[in-house]
Amino acid sequence: MAKTLAWRRHIHPQDFVWLVLFAALIAFSPERSPIVITLLIAIGAVQVLEPRIGAKTSIVLNLALCYPLIYFSQPLPVGSDSYGALGISSGFWVILFLPVISAATHFGLLGGAIVGLFALSWFVSTAIYKLRRYDELELAADGVRIDEVAGRKRGSDRLVLGGGID
Repeated sequence: MAKTLAWRRHIHPQDFVWLVLFAALIAFSPERSPIVITLLIAIGAVQVLEPRIGAKTSIVLNLALCYPLIYFSQPLPVGSDSYGALGISSGFWVILFLPVISAATHFGLLGGAIVGLFALSWFVSTAIYKLRRYDELELAADGVRIDEVAGRKRGSDRLVLGGGID
C-alpha cells in the first residue's frame, strides 16, 4: 500500500493535461521537423517537472526553449521568400505566455510583468532586426562574398561587411 501512495505523490492530474496538450501540439503541428518536435517535448517536460525543479528554473528553461521553437518553426509563406510581418510567422509565439503566466502565478503581478517585458523585448529586437534589414547584409569571407558562394546573383549596391560598399 505504501508503494502505491509513493508514486501518486510524484504524479499529479495536471501532469496528464500537460502531456495531452503537448502531444496534441506535436500531432497537429504543421511543422514536423525533428528540432521542432524535440523542442515541444522539452517544453512539455519542463512544464510537467515545474513543481519539482522550481518556478525560477522552469521560467528560465521555458524562455530558453521557446525562442528556438519560434525560430525553427517559421515556414516560408507560399510563393514568397520572406517571413511574415516583422519576421515572425510561427504559430508557436503563443507558447511565450507559459513562462509569463507561470511568473505571474508564482511571483505576482511584478514577476509576470518582468518576464512579460523580457519576452516582449525579443519581439522588439526581431522587429528592429527586420526593419533595419540586417538579415539582408552580406558577409565577406576571405574576399569571397557569401551570395557568390551560394550561387545567387544580387545587385551591386549591397553592403559587404568588412569590405565596404561592393
